[in-house]
Amino acid sequence: MVAGKPVRAASRAAAPLDLVNMMGVRLDKRRVTSINPDVTGHLCRAPIGEWVALTGHTYYSHDVAHGVSMAVMSDEAGVFGVRSTSQILDVLDAGEADG
Repeated sequence: MVAGKPVRAASRAAAPLDLVNMMGVRLDKRRVTSINPDVTGHLCRAPIGEWVALTGHTYYSHDVAHGVSMAVMSDEAGVFGVRSTSQILDVLDAGEADG
């Protein structure tokens, strides 16, 4: 993206790639950190218009400290793609979080 130039459709599709990471999840940042080692996006067409909407959720397992976030991308004409990321979580026990 360049100041003063129109934002291309490819940039509107790529810019929010990482926004799906941990979508819909509230974590206690004093106890849990996460990284997303991968980001995947699939498009069936270029986005139309100025805005891109993401609708999704995150699913994760406390037992293995892994998760996956998924979202559908849509614009003024409807759905045009999907995104996903995986997560690796580091969960501190209560004693580690306090001190």
